[in-house]
Amino acid sequence: QMQESLTHLEEAVSQFGATSPLTALVPPLDGIDPDDAFSAVPYEKGLALLNHLTSVAGGHAKFETFAKAYIAAYARRTF
Repeated sequence: QMQESLTHLEEAVSQFGATSPLTALVPPLDGIDPDDAFSAVPYEKGLALLNHLTSVAGGHAKFETFAKAYIAAYARRTF
């Protein structure tokens, strides 16, 4: 699944060009029609980040335990 996601990310980035600001996780939309900027890029980057954090944490079960505790501790607070 991760390889498929990376392939999808590469395809989405290639549509805009690798140096386009629209490939950013949070693309700048000033003066740009949001419909023109919509792509899978932010979703695929988010998935890649979650997969990386899961790996660093030691697997799905450990990451899920951490994430639930983190959300419970910081719910309804700003960072």
